[in-house]
Amino acid sequence: MATIEETLNRLEETEDMLRRSQRAARLGTYVLDIPSGVWKSSPLLDEIFGIGRDFPHTVEGWGQIVHPDMRQEMLGYFRNEVAGKGHRFDRTYMIVRPSDGETRWVQGFGDLEFDASGKPVRMIGTIQDITELRRAQEAEARAAELERITKIMTGRELKMAELKREIERLRHEKGA
Repeated sequence: MATIEETLNRLEETEDMLRRSQRAARLGTYVLDIPSGVWKSSPLLDEIFGIGRDFPHTVEGWGQIVHPDMRQEMLGYFRNEVAGKGHRFDRTYMIVRPSDGETRWVQGFGDLEFDASGKPVRMIGTIQDITELRRAQEAEARAAELERITKIMTGRELKMAELKREIERLRHEKGA
């Protein structure tokens, strides 16, 4: 049977491994008390969001972090679909970090806990910084579009060369 000290050591090792794994994946965690609108977060989530402990960890505070172009959509999604209808939180969205003004892409997931009447009371979830993945996808899409345009232009150039040859052939036949 394991001693308390061995159990505590294994627990510390497991917690350290979890923290390291979350850092490697750029994955922060949170727990939201839905009735109060207040959330608690891991230090890594605060780092991803570019906020300190003094930043209001509330739904309204989160709304301030969400990029202005997506703010109303995301707040509406949270109020209507998640808190209102009890759907799981699952969205990719942009944020603007208060610490440095940088725009980042994040993927958020949240599972709900319900009270006896079926009303959502708590959401436990993760936020992952997917900015680099998103940038790579956008670069890949731009490269594919450039390739498509290049093929079109190359095809047109070949057709133009063919037309010029045909015009020259006709001129030569007419002149001969």
